[in-house]
Amino acid sequence: ILLAGASGGLRELSQIAALECSCMLMMDLLQSSSLWSNKLSFLLGTISLPALLPWSSGLSERRVCVLTCIAGRFLSEALGRCDWLALQDVREVLAATGAEDPWHVVIVLRCLLSMQEHVVPLQVLHWLLELALGFSKPWRFYSQSAPSSREGRALEKLRQWLGVHVSRNITSYHELVESEVTFGVDFTSKITNTASLLLLVFAFKGMQVLWTSRQNFSLSSPMQQLLLHLRTAQRAFSVHEVESLWALSLLLLAEPVRSSSTLATMSIGGEQRFADHHGSSSGWAGLAVAWQLPGLEPPGSEPLRRNHTLRFPGLSLDERWLHSQRGSLAILHHRGQEAERWVHLDARFDRSTGSFAGQWAEEGLAQVLDVTVFWLRGWLGSFKQLVAGSPVTDSAGHLELFGFAFSPGDGAIARCFYVTQLDSGPR
Repeated sequence: ILLAGASGGLRELSQIAALECSCMLMMDLLQSSSLWSNKLSFLLGTISLPALLPWSSGLSERRVCVLTCIAGRFLSEALGRCDWLALQDVREVLAATGAEDPWHVVIVLRCLLSMQEHVVPLQVLHWLLELALGFSKPWRFYSQSAPSSREGRALEKLRQWLGVHVSRNITSYHELVESEVTFGVDFTSKITNTASLLLLVFAFKGMQVLWTSRQNFSLSSPMQQLLLHLRTAQRAFSVHEVESLWALSLLLLAEPVRSSSTLATMSIGGEQRFADHHGSSSGWAGLAVAWQLPGLEPPGSEPLRRNHTLRFPGLSLDERWLHSQRGSLAILHHRGQEAERWVHLDARFDRSTGSFAGQWAEEGLAQVLDVTVFWLRGWLGSFKQLVAGSPVTDSAGHLELFGFAFSPGDGAIARCFYVTQLDSGPR
């Protein structure tokens, strides 16, 4: 502008001033319009921007929209090239939008994956499972992971920009090699946790890495590895492992819950039909999947791999304890007759992990099982909704309990269970 004025080009100066004014007006218009809100609603499907406000309040719509698009790009890179650093980038970028709760991250990842056009091969699912279970630790060889493709080099520049303007925890491969960093548990846990959440999202989409077929609940190799991982972790797990165990527990339950004709119809009307069948309109209902780990069965016994209905007339839940009334287990998808067995759940809340730890007592078992219980109160969709492929809606804080139980030591008995409250009264 100064040069134009100095040269006496008043016409040129007026044109430049008009352009500047137009740009400023356009920027104000974009900031006040619904462009960013509409774009974000398009990215997240049925989730509207007001529904995002619980975790993105205080942020501009433009910032949330741009960061969500960036997270989608890193997600595509992670799944398309098995880029482990991109998994960490996804979590850091989503955290910058305020989405740090695991269930919020699951909802956003599910929406972003629905926008991906390419088919994710089975090898990628196994790669995610190896990361989630700790079998693969590619960050040990990060000096050999630097991208060489054009797209990879472009992402390196994007990482450098994000590291300055969004989060210092985002770093490029080049910076990792130069600084020769030692990765702490905060860094590596974000990778393993994100891998676990992605496996859960793929299970919602019907892609399975654990189950060999829809009605086959036998122990495949990945299933056995996952159960052994949960049993080992149950003895002593840190706060950094909670999110992964939370997601892997739901991963175990996704296909049995989807395959259960009882739970598949447990909408509001379905819950009433279930309640009428069991003679009560209150209480908690769900399922329990039972296994005996191979190689550990008592001599002459048959491996126990069954899917049971699980019901508790009542559960007492507070900030310290979880107590159940005596519940019942009944066989599902079985032609023969089998009497119901009683079951009882008693656990204490562990503030350090945000989970309940206690005992699972079951009729017919020689000893009680060590149980770990998680809870989910999602304001955007429930586990049951997502497993059934239903649209994400406001679930009004519907409470769901789930977890796993193992016999003490190196015993063979394993249980994984899920229950939800039947009545619609106060929780």
